[in-house]
Amino acid sequence: METRTQVANRALMLVGQAAIKSFDDGSDRAFLVNQFWDLAFNAVLAEHPWHFAVTEAALPEIQTRRENYFGEQENAFGGKSEYLHAWALPEDFIKLAKIIGDTYPKYEIVILNNQRALLYNGRKVSIIYITKKAGLDYFTPPAQEALAIRLALYFDQVRNGGAAQQNLMQQYQISINAAIRQEPAAHSRNGLFIGEINHARHESTAYGITHKLRERCYKPGHLQPY
Repeated sequence: METRTQVANRALMLVGQAAIKSFDDGSDRAFLVNQFWDLAFNAVLAEHPWHFAVTEAALPEIQTRRENYFGEQENAFGGKSEYLHAWALPEDFIKLAKIIGDTYPKYEIVILNNQRALLYNGRKVSIIYITKKAGLDYFTPPAQEALAIRLALYFDQVRNGGAAQQNLMQQYQISINAAIRQEPAAHSRNGLFIGEINHARHESTAYGITHKLRERCYKPGHLQPY
């Protein structure tokens, strides 16, 4: 398996740049790698529910009830919203794979009170999701190749004005499809982090907001699509 530096150097080579010695060697190219590595890494993980990168968690509810001018209880993210509850997403969340439990046709992922949240009408919510905790060591050779090309796409945009974007994107699709074909036909989420559910979250305790909500916490524009 290749190291991070080897994958980064393959990406640099694709756009005609010299190799780096390490991520912190002080070169302008190392700065570029550090700037875009996480973006490229997370983008590849988001392409597919990889068997090594899915986990599950019970979500804590964000306390969003407040009293309006008329003394009525309403949701702080919009009194007329169709969503009754907001749930805090894990810090390592990249992409939702499935909601477990109550089945409702709609949900929305937003930024709420400076954190990612799931708006959903279930009374208790557990999710299966793609985690950014998955390490490079679990990537197959085609997945590492896809990561290098995805990184090169960012480098090409910055260094070459996107001159090779079409060619690189074609290479990327070939590599990512090859990586997906190597995935097990079926798996039961027995990856790196299965079972790491924070059981305290099952209590659905208030999360992130422990005091009475104030109007100033929800100024226009505070709730943003994610």
